[in-house]
Amino acid sequence: MNGTYVCTAIWNGNIASPVPVARVQKAMEERAKRKIKLAETKIQDAEDELCPALEHKVDTDFSKFIPIESKPDRISSRPYLF
Repeated sequence: MNGTYVCTAIWNGNIASPVPVARVQKAMEERAKRKIKLAETKIQDAEDELCPALEHKVDTDFSKFIPIESKPDRISSRPYLF
């Protein structure tokens, strides 16, 4: 910073971007889409928490298909051996 001559500068001589503008724009759009999707997921999760669980309704009585147990005709006092 002693005032010695370094070089001659050109006005706006280094305005070229190191990354193409299209690639930067595409990356920004993809990031915005991801953030929107994440926010939609959070909204859906919050709405799902408000809904109660579904109650089970008994539609059919299957007890009609179960045979009625009948009492044995005679009861023996001897044990049944296989």
